[in-house]
Amino acid sequence: MSKWRLLITTLPFAFSVVALKLILTHVFLIPGILGLPEIGFILTAGIFLTGFMLSGTLTDYKESEKIPGDIATTLESIEDTFDAISSTKPQFNVEEGRSYVLKMTNAVVDYLMKRIDSNKLFEVIHGFNTITQNLDKAGVAPPIISRAISEQNHLRKTMMRMIVISKTGFLAVGYALLEILLVVIAGLLMAADFKSWVSEVVITFSVMLVYTYMYRVIKDIDDPFEYQSETSVGAAEVPLFPLMEYRERLKSRVKMLN
Repeated sequence: MSKWRLLITTLPFAFSVVALKLILTHVFLIPGILGLPEIGFILTAGIFLTGFMLSGTLTDYKESEKIPGDIATTLESIEDTFDAISSTKPQFNVEEGRSYVLKMTNAVVDYLMKRIDSNKLFEVIHGFNTITQNLDKAGVAPPIISRAISEQNHLRKTMMRMIVISKTGFLAVGYALLEILLVVIAGLLMAADFKSWVSEVVITFSVMLVYTYMYRVIKDIDDPFEYQSETSVGAAEVPLFPLMEYRERLKSRVKMLN
């Protein structure tokens, strides 16, 4: 049902505009003063602006699709580092290292689900420095420690990119113009002269539904990390299955060590 939710919640607005048009025309007997060809130029401008805004937000969306997989890959690479040194440096506590990777994974998920803020998230990532210090105490070669630190920095960079995409709207002036255009189109439909009440209902409903729906789709796509729960991902949100599946694999490995 997630793919229909946005459309269903848009229907009341389109029905309201149709009802207002019918009341003006058939109750207050206010005739239309504009022909449909006369408002066609405005509708065309709306199509152009909507397409421009949609293409801009889709660019960030396509980049965002890679982020959950990048996060999972980075975290699992840190795990691989621990596995590589476990046989040569038994004094290093692999269980502690893997448990902290799980802690970072849970922190990422908790941030996405709005359970913690970004400050807490980066605090947890920063805490990984304790693990790298333990690697040094265990006599691990500096290149391997550098690899772990590099993966930590990559995780921090990826999360920062996610936060910027989520909190930065695409071209606010474009949204302002699109919102004004929606009001103008609704006003023009109120002033349009239709040949019959059937065309009046069908055209008014269709135009307002399409334009309002596309406006809301663009707004929804603009923040592809607006999750409600771990098990329910909206149609306009980036799928989290790479990260969630990795977390389950990690949990099973942590249990095996325990």
